[in-house]
Parts: sequence; C-alpha cells; structure tokens
Amino acid sequence: MGKLSVACDAFNDSRFNAKNFAALGVRSFIAVPLAKDGKFNSLLSVIDLKTRQWTAEDLALMQELVSRIWARVELARAEEMLRDSESHLRHLLRQKDEFIGVAGHELKTAVTSMKIFGELVQQRLEETENKDDIHLITKLNAQIKRLTLLINHLWNIPRFFK
Repeated sequence: MGKLSVACDAFNDSRFNAKNFAALGVRSFIAVPLAKDGKFNSLLSVIDLKTRQWTAEDLALMQELVSRIWARVELARAEEMLRDSESHLRHLLRQKDEFIGVAGHELKTAVTSMKIFGELVQQRLEETENKDDIHLITKLNAQIKRLTLLINHLWNIPRFFK
C-alpha cells in the first residue's frame, strides 16, 4: 500500500487545494492508495461532506479493506489464469487425441497391408517347403501381429480416458 492521505477539514488544510474540494463538496476524506511493485495501482477513498475527526480505527479499517480488496483482485486474476490454462490444456489434449487417432489409422492401414503381403509370402513359401524362409516369414508375421496389437492399444488410449 501507498501512503495514507487523511484530511479532517480539506477546506482549511494547506496540503490540499480548497477550491477543488469545495467544488466537489468534500470536506473530509481518507484516501488509501494501493501500490504494487512500486507502481500506483488504485485508490480507495471515503469522503464526508462535513468536517470529521477520523479515528485510528477508521484508518485501520480502510487499510484492512484495501488489503482485502487487493487480495481478492489477485485471487480473481489467478483464477482467470487457471481457467485459461485449463482451457489450453483441454485444447492440447484434444489435439493429442486427434493426432493419435490419425496416426493410429495411418499405421493400422500400413500394417494391414504388410500383414496381407506377409501372409501371401508365407503361403507361397509353404508350397515350396523352404523351411529357412518359412521360419523367417513366420517371425516377420509374428512381429506384424505384435505391432498391430500395439497400434490397437495406442488407438484405444484416448477412448479409455474419456
């Protein structure tokens, strides 16, 4: 908070321009400026149309009020930042899900083609009874099957968390 200004009779206080206060009809006031990080931010004031002796309790109440208002303003800003952050996170999660869906589909299409060709090659090799090549293509088909399972799991992850 900044320095508190108090006038019990602004018309007769040499610190203030009496004409300005007379034009407003303000005879006494308490003004509590709020400065954060060395910069003026806002001002809360209480005025009275007649002279008034402000008490220590009046001054303490104004300072407490400004502190509470500022705390609430900071809380509101933090809540707004949190809402913005959560919105951004939801957007990123949607993008991730879309990417996984597209990538999963593309991978699945490619692996399905590999699986079909692998099975055709295995059938032809079984007709030739070439055991070494049959063994290799069997391993390849097993890896393709494993890759298919991994893609299916990857594809289902976004659905699992909904």
